[in-house]
Amino acid sequence: MRRYYYLASIVILGVLISTDSSAKDIDMAVVRKLAKLPVDEILDGASVPEIEIDKYWETIRERKRPKVVFFYSNNDGPSQRVATLIRYVAMDYSDRMAFRRVKVVETGKPDTKLRKDFEARFSLDKTPGILFYDNVGDKMVLEDEDYVDA
Repeated sequence: MRRYYYLASIVILGVLISTDSSAKDIDMAVVRKLAKLPVDEILDGASVPEIEIDKYWETIRERKRPKVVFFYSNNDGPSQRVATLIRYVAMDYSDRMAFRRVKVVETGKPDTKLRKDFEARFSLDKTPGILFYDNVGDKMVLEDEDYVDA
């Protein structure tokens, strides 16, 4: 099921990029170069601040608008490609949505212990992962799951 969330996230981000008027101005050669850099470099200068994991829920609770949180491995091909999408979406939508990021590991994939920890805490079993939060009264909606207290 989580695999479908990942795929749906990629599709949603892709649609946001392709439907925006500035999408016509994106140079795909630049995009391909960006996608080869570490995620921290891809998102450098983009409006996607990093969240310290010990301050995660505090940061999520202070939201004033919907929030997109990107979990990534810094030097991992799939994370690098998704980060490139996040960069361009954040450039055009940061006035309507808040974007944040969480570095899970520097290189490779998370080990079994870390994976289990992130699965228990955030329902993420691998990187890259994207969580969407929306405001609904004093509760949050996490993806299309039930309301969660935060």
